[in-house]
Amino acid sequence: MGSRSYSFDANMLLSDGSAAATASGVATVGGSAAIIDLGGDQSKSPALNARIDAYLVIFLQALTTTNTNNVYTLILQGSNDPAFGAGNVQNLGMMDFGNTTARLGSALTTPAPTGSGSFGVVPSGQMYELGFTNEQNETMFEFLRLQIIVAGTNPSIQLAAFVAVTPEP
Repeated sequence: MGSRSYSFDANMLLSDGSAAATASGVATVGGSAAIIDLGGDQSKSPALNARIDAYLVIFLQALTTTNTNNVYTLILQGSNDPAFGAGNVQNLGMMDFGNTTARLGSALTTPAPTGSGSFGVVPSGQMYELGFTNEQNETMFEFLRLQIIVAGTNPSIQLAAFVAVTPEP
């Protein structure tokens, strides 16, 4: 577990970790695409949204890295359209996992998780943190989702993830 702890809020859950992702798509909670509404008023011009400085907290439960071409990219996306329609999506942060030969740059191969993590008890080395803000180019985005891109030979990744407001040091 990391040196920082986060408060868990079920309303900020983007992936419940109940199933492995073997194809690209939006992360799910309870079998449905997960979207977080940070609150705001889209009917006003300009839209009234609040800025959030936060972390996407990721608990890696399982992944396949034995195939050297396996790579998994997590993209935290923001939108002011709850349907995330074309042309209305901004990438707020990204992180990739997988084999060294498939990851961008010279990143290390992601270590295999040591056991199934949960929000209460996470085995060492399974928690990843991605800092972000929902404000980009003076636009604040009300809605968040987690896009999972998988590639390679028989890829499979299982994770749980939630958003937590940046804690005080």
